[in-house]
Amino acid sequence: MSNVIDYVKWRGDISFTESPFNEVDALVFSELSYVHFDDVVSGSFLSKGMPLSALADKFFTLHYDRNKLGAILPTESIIELFKVASQSRRFGDVLVKGFVNEVDIKTEKQFCAMCFVIGNDTTVVVYRGTDDTIIGWKEDLNMAFFTPIPAQKQGEEYLNKVIESGNSSRYFVCGHSKGGNLAIYSSLMAKEECQSKIERVYSFDGPGFKKSFIELVKDNPLLSRVRIICPEGAIIGVIFDPAGECRFVESTAKGLYQHDAFTWELLGTEFVYVVEPAKSSVDFHVTLEKWVENMTDSEKAEFVDALYKFLSVNEATTLSDIASDKFKFLLGVLKTDDKTKKTFLNFMNRLIKEKYFKGNGKKQG
Repeated sequence: MSNVIDYVKWRGDISFTESPFNEVDALVFSELSYVHFDDVVSGSFLSKGMPLSALADKFFTLHYDRNKLGAILPTESIIELFKVASQSRRFGDVLVKGFVNEVDIKTEKQFCAMCFVIGNDTTVVVYRGTDDTIIGWKEDLNMAFFTPIPAQKQGEEYLNKVIESGNSSRYFVCGHSKGGNLAIYSSLMAKEECQSKIERVYSFDGPGFKKSFIELVKDNPLLSRVRIICPEGAIIGVIFDPAGECRFVESTAKGLYQHDAFTWELLGTEFVYVVEPAKSSVDFHVTLEKWVENMTDSEKAEFVDALYKFLSVNEATTLSDIASDKFKFLLGVLKTDDKTKKTFLNFMNRLIKEKYFKGNGKKQG
């Protein structure tokens, strides 16, 4: 078996004309969106764009000593994929443009998107997943009680602008993790004339949506073109309800580490799918769903705020800040005000009871 890097090494000498865009290509672009392109690519939708090969040359000249992408991202794998893809015939000439990266603590928003233009007729719109910023993770948690979150709304506006100002005849929209959620939301909420040009939407282990949103879009014809792909033991991808059918892929990792798409198995130009998800994934979805359903929106907001206070102790703004001095982080958590600690522990206690005890209070076997 192989992974997405092996795919690029094997398939890299075959152009998109010779072999059409496929689901694994969508994952390649989704992973490339995690690279820090901030000062190396244009944010203009109207610019011609920069070839990925030239972009790589510029990136590695400017960032030779700071390629670390964050505490939880598989930096080495992403950077290797970037190098291999940029040197390949298949991806090297793809144009990159329309780069937007905004983090706003005040509005609790983390948003990043970009466009990859293939030839004269195809544009791949990619949304980045949650980055290293703590506010980005808080925005993710806000999905439990608020729709749309700021990133979803900006994602919709971004997609409309890309399609209305572009010359491509067809569009693919994709993203990994939170990026997958944004890809689905933005596509289903885009203008009708824009939706008609979207050929496929790919969400790679992206969290789902509140039931109210699922109900809102249930009759949208674009749903038939949504592809949700998760690892067999998915945790992130089974949070909330999926907007479409989900397929599950074999992974070489265990538990939460399966969220790393470089652990997903490939055979040729397709993923290696399993018949059904692992029992642990199903159990997690059921437990979390019950826990969330037993909380009011105000209680969910209270819990998320408490968790955010814990994570942002000592003025930490990124997960890397926490990882750099775990002892200092733990001391900060202990010094957090009693109300915050009580709120957090109360809701965690409710989650544990939901997981291990039946409604009658007896422990499950």
